[in-house]
Amino acid sequence: MALLTFDQQQEIKPISANNAKRYTQIQLEAEEYYLNKLIGPVLLQKIQATPGDYSDLLNGSEFDYCGDTVRHKGLLYVLAFFTYSKYVTEIGVTDTFTGFVSKERNEASSARDGELLRISVTAKKMAYQAWELVNAFIKEKYTDTPPAKKIGVPWFEGVRRTK
Repeated sequence: MALLTFDQQQEIKPISANNAKRYTQIQLEAEEYYLNKLIGPVLLQKIQATPGDYSDLLNGSEFDYCGDTVRHKGLLYVLAFFTYSKYVTEIGVTDTFTGFVSKERNEASSARDGELLRISVTAKKMAYQAWELVNAFIKEKYTDTPPAKKIGVPWFEGVRRTK
């Protein structure tokens, strides 16, 4: 079962209601990919098994950060922006028996790839910004959880530094 429901997605970062059926698959893929890398498989599987036990992590809560009390937005907020990022790049393309197609209508035109990439990257940046406080919360509260694999900056994966 998905951690983030369609209704929760709509509250955080809305998507077209017409795409509710395809949303579930996109959300589950984002959940498995990003959360495995961010929090690691051990904590992710514990959360998936008993999400009620992790309400403070999923929905946000207050905690002590650098001597002050701050509130993090929660792992669901982070996941909503990762899901949105994946959604904008995949929703306009449909797999058919003749290959991938993009629907065109006379009264509307599809967004260009560059525009979609910009929207996707911006959503990921927002997710990572919120992740910083969530990560600090995890380090303070869940010290017995093995560390996750370092994720780096995913939109630069495969890019090499030149001299």
